[in-house]
Formats: sequence, C-alpha cells, structure tokens
Amino acid sequence: MPKPNKIVQVPQVDACFKCGYTPLKLMETTTSRTIIELVLAKNGVKKIVTKYLGFHGYCAKCATKLSSSQTFRI
Repeated sequence: MPKPNKIVQVPQVDACFKCGYTPLKLMETTTSRTIIELVLAKNGVKKIVTKYLGFHGYCAKCATKLSSSQTFRI
C-alpha cells in the first residue's frame, strides 16, 4: 500500500445498531480502510491516499461486536 497523505479517525458509533443500547464499550481492535483517489490537475493526474481508522465496539446488552467499518459507508 502507498503511504497515506492523511489519516482520518472515524468516530465510534453511540448506540448499538441491533438493539439501540448505549453506551458501547470500546474494544482494542481497530479497522482501517484505505481510499486512493485520482484527481485531474493541470499537469496530469494527482494521487491522493486517505486512510480511515476506527475502533470496534461491544454492546453489553445483546453481546454484539460492532465493527467501525459499518460506519465507514464508503
């Protein structure tokens, strides 16, 4: 993978998608997604690499593990 131009921290979801319980417990595992965009410039094509990072969450009520990739929606 190419080195990212910028890194964006994705905010954690506030409530469980399944049961709506809040607050979610923060887990140590993370998910990352890298997006490569090609932008037309005057002198050619410029490559912009953005890396999105987010933590997983855990719902204590329904025991669901929520990946932050569910919030990326990209």
